[in-house]
Amino acid sequence: MGAGASANSVVNIPVINKKKSESIDQFLLHEKLKETKSVKLLLLGRPESGKSTLARQIRLIHDRDFMETERLAYRSVLRQNLIDILKTLLQTIDQLNIQTGAEYHNLYEELSEIPSGTGEYLVARRHTIKQFLASAAFHQCMVRRWEYNLQSSAKYLLDGVDRLLDPGYVPSTQDILRARIDNSGLHETSFKFKGLEFRMVDVGGQRSDPRKWIHYFDNVSALIYTVDISRYDQQRDDDGIIGEQNELLESLALFKKVVSHRVFSNTTSILFLNKTDLFKQKIQHVPLRCCFPEYKGTNEYKEASIFVQWKFKQSITDNKEMYSHFTTATDTSNIQTVFDSVIAIILKCSQNSAILY
Repeated sequence: MGAGASANSVVNIPVINKKKSESIDQFLLHEKLKETKSVKLLLLGRPESGKSTLARQIRLIHDRDFMETERLAYRSVLRQNLIDILKTLLQTIDQLNIQTGAEYHNLYEELSEIPSGTGEYLVARRHTIKQFLASAAFHQCMVRRWEYNLQSSAKYLLDGVDRLLDPGYVPSTQDILRARIDNSGLHETSFKFKGLEFRMVDVGGQRSDPRKWIHYFDNVSALIYTVDISRYDQQRDDDGIIGEQNELLESLALFKKVVSHRVFSNTTSILFLNKTDLFKQKIQHVPLRCCFPEYKGTNEYKEASIFVQWKFKQSITDNKEMYSHFTTATDTSNIQTVFDSVIAIILKCSQNSAILY
């Protein structure tokens, strides 16, 4: 009987030990991470890449919904976004020589005179604005929207103009996710996941040389870089000044500088190729070759997006592993699935490298 028990033990010991070893490793990993109080994630990317939207999504998924006071604060932001969109459209109509009614000639000046953050003035002009949005000039301008730069949330906000201009308007969660805010400085989002405390630091849209600020972030567990791939045909726009540099190429250059910096030599790098919904629409009208002349593929979403992904991977010259995901930051389901995968990657890389922050 003793011999039989021994034989069974010999057969099962390797399997049991392996499972125990994996379980212990996972336990020690979590305990060591807990000792450091938090797992720090660094969120980087060019302005309008969708970083702030991503941070809001993570808060919704892992922390809490927006309170009533926060929603009311976003009302002014969204109405200001609408003002900026309308001004862009009215300016573009003039530049494209689209004929419009005389009643709209002064609308641009009126909108420009509205003090920032006081969108209530917009409500008083809602009748004229709704007339403009029903005009032939507006529709002609939207048909040609690929010929000029327009906020990514423009169609969504214009479609919801009746709600936005209602005196009692309170922004929905989806409205807040679409809000555009010019961020500067650092913004932190904290949340708990699988028993661990995560701190995600959003570095306001970076235009300056990363060497000036990057050394402040030498203790992060992972670097998440977001890029708006739909801006492949747009020129760099800094503070209203249009430059000569292509926006996607600018994002590519910043990405290369950041991930290759010695500060992040042992940091997990994750790339979010964002705003795929807009990219799918635009690629049907604007060829990718306007950004990458060497591209020989079709103007189909799958082939074109994979090429953009490859360009970013090729920019890493030190054989460092990079994880990439195609995302739409305004899609909560998409972000929840992707981010759960990202957390699993971060924990796995921390365990494999034995470098814990």
